[in-house]
Amino acid sequence: MKQVLIILIPVILLGLSLAGGFIGNPLNSGNQSSEIFQLTDSGDSARDVLQIRSLIPGTITQNPTSTPTPGSAPTATPAPTTTSCTGQKVAVDFLLDVSGSMNDGTPKKIQALKTAMVNFASRFRSSDLIGIQIFSSQAAAAVCADIEFGFTNTTTACNILPINTYNSVLYSKKVNKLWANGDTYMQDGFIQAKQAIETAKQQYPSGYTWVLVFLTDGIPNVPENGLLSKEGPDAVQDPRSFTTVNELKNDLNVRIISIGLDLNSLADIGHNYTKPRSEIPAYAQTLLQDVASQPPTSNPTQQNYFLSNTGNDLNGVFDQIANQVCL
Repeated sequence: MKQVLIILIPVILLGLSLAGGFIGNPLNSGNQSSEIFQLTDSGDSARDVLQIRSLIPGTITQNPTSTPTPGSAPTATPAPTTTSCTGQKVAVDFLLDVSGSMNDGTPKKIQALKTAMVNFASRFRSSDLIGIQIFSSQAAAAVCADIEFGFTNTTTACNILPINTYNSVLYSKKVNKLWANGDTYMQDGFIQAKQAIETAKQQYPSGYTWVLVFLTDGIPNVPENGLLSKEGPDAVQDPRSFTTVNELKNDLNVRIISIGLDLNSLADIGHNYTKPRSEIPAYAQTLLQDVASQPPTSNPTQQNYFLSNTGNDLNGVFDQIANQVCL
């Protein structure tokens, strides 16, 4: 019997070797309590390796590994893109419509604006530059105090808070004194804003991103052959008829963000419109879109035109703006 076994064992081993065979190689796993044996196909067409790990006496697991297909490569997951606001300094100027229609609505639009402006201030930093200009209607020999303190005669536009580093006490004082009266001398407002920004840029010539937040609930005064019947040489107030807005954008590098407040109510206001009232809200929206800056090519989804259907929506609009301009 022993002679038979002695003869058979070499024959079996020789047969396995001719068929490709296997060679068991112990691998160091770095863990003394387990041991890995690697069984390798030793034939010319060998591609696969079978690793057998002894974890617990009497138990093994298999971990087959395959050579990647030639020419294939792992697909990398792109990292999410984010906008960094670290260290960015911002100059925000407000151009606000305080014409008589801002007294409409429940709550009154002028009161909703005050509330949203005060809430917006929680995003300001002491290093930010903040300013406020307002516009309404024309009156002879009027001064800024007419608007700020509610005198009978109102001026077309006023720089009630010259652009400077943020002062929370002064800002709140000016905002809370806002009141609404008069017509919508929009172009005069842009002239006032341009002058305020030019002055501030002389004091702060570099290091700031400049933003003008323009808010209105109506349309500008235009002559009788336009949209709204008005008399007098100062009636043409559509800013698109002038170069001021483009000078702000192109010469002063100011980003203009437009907010239309309760524009749908324009169809119900009893002005002497020369066009159907149903067309007025769309006209106002187009005007605001034309005035607003175009989104940059680097970020085409960036928004510079907002609609706030009610005064209560203003808080959400201001939050979106704050996030976009790094406040």
